Amino acid sequence: MTYGSAFSGIDMFAAAVDAELGGQWRYEFASEGDEKARACLLESWCRRGLEGVSCHWDACCEEAVSEAHVTLWVATPDCKEHSPANRGQNEGDQQASLYGSWRALDYVRRARPTVVVVENVTSATVVPQLTALLLRLPGYRVWTAMLDPREVADAPMARERQFWLLLTDAAYAAMPQAHASV
Repeated sequence: MTYGSAFSGIDMFAAAVDAELGGQWRYEFASEGDEKARACLLESWCRRGLEGVSCHWDACCEEAVSEAHVTLWVATPDCKEHSPANRGQNEGDQQASLYGSWRALDYVRRARPTVVVVENVTSATVVPQLTALLLRLPGYRVWTAMLDPREVADAPMARERQFWLLLTDAAYAAMPQAHASV
């Protein structure tokens, strides 16, 4: 399996993929604008193939959206403009944040990864708008759910997040019927 990410952070989603696949995958590219997080990302995932040349500073830059096809693409767009903890929220900044997410989806429109996962806050300023953007991607089936580590992993912390799962129509059609209701 090949993997790419946008708005990567240190990429805890990749840690879950690594645990599930026992290292049998390759981290092809990432995008992270924060210098410290980028350094951690590269240090953490160089053993799976991630290199500085394929770690972009901007998820919307031409190099990032022109990367080769990967099986799984994960995006965790910046949510600070939508977070309840942000006391300086304003609609203009929130719209700009959503526009950045839309621009990063140029990668999905061009490369057509088999599986796309998007994660963000559960805010009413994000969920309907991001859902609408993702539903505009042709050739994908879209599911969404709110997950909280307290409920799914008995973790001692609350961190509700909205997840969107997109499968290409071809991947969906190839699923065994018993699993077709993802």
